[in-house]
Amino acid sequence: WGQRGLDAVVSGLVTDIRIRATNRGSKIMTATLDDRSGKVDVVVSGELLEGDGAKMQADAIVVVDGGLGIDSFSGGYSIRARQIYSIEEARERFARLLLVTWRSKNLDSLQNIHSTLANHRSGGRLPVYIDYTNEEATARIKLGDDWQINPTAQLIESLTRTEGVSDVDIVY
Repeated sequence: WGQRGLDAVVSGLVTDIRIRATNRGSKIMTATLDDRSGKVDVVVSGELLEGDGAKMQADAIVVVDGGLGIDSFSGGYSIRARQIYSIEEARERFARLLLVTWRSKNLDSLQNIHSTLANHRSGGRLPVYIDYTNEEATARIKLGDDWQINPTAQLIESLTRTEGVSDVDIVY
C-alpha cells in the first residue's frame, strides 16, 4: 500500500469481517466482499470505521468507493475504503432513472401505478419513465419533475406487484 490505489467502486455481499487493533491502539476492519464472480478484501479504518463501519455486517450487501491496491500480505487485491454505502444509499446515490414497463389495456392499472408512485414522491430526485406497449403503439413517457421519487425497496416491490406492470428497472 505504498502507492495510492486506483479509484474503484465495488459491491458485494459481506462474507467475512475481521477487526484488529493497530500498533497505535486504534481499530482497523478488514471485510471480504463477494459478488459471485470473485472476492476482494476491503480495509476500513479511522473515522470511516467509526461512522460507517456498522454497515459492514455479515450477509449485508454494500457498495464501497475506495482505492484499489495490492495487499502486501496476501499478494491479492484489496480496497482501502473511502466511502461505504448500504444498498439503499447506493441506489439513491448512483441511480439515474426508474423505468416502469407497463403492458395493459386496463386504464385502472395506470391509476394503481399513479397511486404507488404518489406515495414515494416526497423529496425524490430520481426521474421516472414509463415504457408503454399495446397492440397498436409503443411509447416511452418521462413523468414530470414533480414525479421524481426515492428509489426505495418498498417502492420497487409495490410497483412489481402492480397489475399491468411487467418490469421495474433502476438504471445506473
